[in-house]
Parts: sequence; C-alpha cells; structure tokens
Amino acid sequence: MAVPAIRGWLDHTGATMARVLIADDDADIRAVMRDVLEMQSHTVLEAENAAHTLALLTASNEPLVALVDLRMPGPSIAELIERVLDEANTAAGRHGIVFMSADVRALETVPCDDLPGSICVRLVKPFDVDRLIVLVAEVAARIAAPALRAPLAPLRADSTK
Repeated sequence: MAVPAIRGWLDHTGATMARVLIADDDADIRAVMRDVLEMQSHTVLEAENAAHTLALLTASNEPLVALVDLRMPGPSIAELIERVLDEANTAAGRHGIVFMSADVRALETVPCDDLPGSICVRLVKPFDVDRLIVLVAEVAARIAAPALRAPLAPLRADSTK
C-alpha cells in the first residue's frame, strides 16, 4: 500500500508519484507522454494551450510537475512566468516547470532564474522517454523536499557594509 508523503505519494520503491500537467498543443505528444507517465503511477492533467495551462497552474491547490511546450497558442511564456511569480508564496507558485521545445535558442531565453519559488528545467525535443521518466521523478522529489516548500525569506540589505 502507498504511504502518504508531504506532497504527493510514495510508491513501493520510495519514489514520489507526482501530479503532472502536460501542456502541449499537439494531442499526439500529450497522449504518448500521458501513457508513459501513467505507467509510472503519476496522475496526469492536460492542457492544449497556454491559457488552459495558466488556469490549471493557478488553480492547483498543490504543486505540479508542469511539462510546458514553448510554442503553444495563447498567452506568452513570459506571461506564464509572471503569473507564477505573482503566486510565488502559494502552492501555485511552487510548481516544478519543465519548458520543452525543439528550438534550443528559444529554450535558452527562458528566464529560469526568475522563478525563485519554483523549479525550472529546460528540455530539448525530441527527448527519450527514459529521460522524461527520470526528469519527472527528480522534479517531483524536489517539490516534495521540505526546504523547497518553505516560503522564501526576503532579502535584507546589510547595513554594516
């Protein structure tokens, strides 16, 4: 029987099972990724455009591993990042976001460092399904880590210098 973790569940091997959002406008890609991730016991949600992705990210009561294609119709990735930043001290701001694209240059422009409460990864398409499985497990484990769940302390200027 599965044992509850702080976030998500642990399977019989101790791996964290995650809630995964697959955000891609290509239904075939979503279907393949869903099949692979459900075989790993992850719960999968799907979004076919950026507006639906934003709605699911902001409505989630718990962090998600979000696999987000950069080239979806709707609001831009910059808007998505801005919305996640607006929610930085809530569960919705603690998502692990994996930005995916075949365009390496576009991936390099994604400002992962701007997501302090979240985990941000860039994944080049096409990718091996084994890499996807490992990456989702790694991001799920980091989301479940207590240090990442704590609110970020505000930076203070050091008045002694």
